[in-house]
Amino acid sequence: MNPDDVLNNPNIPESVKSAFRVLWKGKQLVPDRFPQPSMEVMQAWAEALDQVSLPEEIWDEAVTRWSLTVESDRMATPREIKASAFAVRDAWEMDLQKRLVLDRHRQGIIRRKVEAGMLPPSAVPPVDDAQRALEPRSEGTAKRWKEIRAGIAQRARDRRIAEREAAGSGELFADMNKQPGEFPEDESR
Repeated sequence: MNPDDVLNNPNIPESVKSAFRVLWKGKQLVPDRFPQPSMEVMQAWAEALDQVSLPEEIWDEAVTRWSLTVESDRMATPREIKASAFAVRDAWEMDLQKRLVLDRHRQGIIRRKVEAGMLPPSAVPPVDDAQRALEPRSEGTAKRWKEIRAGIAQRARDRRIAEREAAGSGELFADMNKQPGEFPEDESR
């Protein structure tokens, strides 16, 4: 598969393009440890890797790190690449310039969620890029990010509960113990 065909195709979602970049880089470094980047494989990896939002540069470095540190003959898995990406992210947190890239990425995520109405406007912490790059990470900042992530998770749980209730107050699962071909009993009789 030609990289230009994938990366320049407007019909392919960004998450699939990101997965392609990971697979392509892996194939270049350790060809026998990464699957061939077919559309099905790219979509599966995109689904797994899309659960974590990190800058593209981290994924590239994570594949390199994985290829240099894994001592197994097994194929790479999305789980291992995500673990490698987390290790790279943690290293970036110690580098002032790279931490600034992480902070901008996080700000972008929060701004998009505010614009989509998923977060209140007060959720965006103010950022002075010039000053932030020079300051060590404070506990207050880490605590604020943790609170924001917890709030996002809680709203997602609340939304799933509301969707279930709207779909029939749990009645969708009332017939799970019935044998095939049986119908749920009509409780209104």
